[in-house]
Amino acid sequence: MLEQELGNWKDFIDRMLKA
Repeated sequence: MLEQELGNWKDFIDRMLKA
């Protein structure tokens, strides 16, 4: 579960940086 949340945060941050 924790790993999935970390991956979710990474994806969210990556999108923000690309935005």
